[in-house]
Amino acid sequence: MTFFFNSLFIDMPDPPSIYDMFSWNVLTHFYSEDVTYSKNDLEERKDALGVTTLLYLQTLYKADWSNFLERLHIKGGENVWSKKYINKTRLWASLRSQTLTRTVTGSPPSSC
Repeated sequence: MTFFFNSLFIDMPDPPSIYDMFSWNVLTHFYSEDVTYSKNDLEERKDALGVTTLLYLQTLYKADWSNFLERLHIKGGENVWSKKYINKTRLWASLRSQTLTRTVTGSPPSSC
């Protein structure tokens, strides 16, 4: 305990200026992992019940899915695969299930 208390009163050097510091970078290594899901990945049936990845995510994140459809002004889910919305749909699903996507984009799942 004495050592700990004495260490609280040590003269600490001032930290270097922010301009003198190295930049803060993070490298994320991955090997053959998709950053975002493809349309085929999202529509592929994953189990004997015929549940797709997209249907699973729609069920798990029901409020987020309805907000997503409302934000894109889509009535129902029939237009999510149109040319206009396909990339947004893929990103929405990937942000909720792919850790690598959240890491690469630097955003939490609720931001998209």
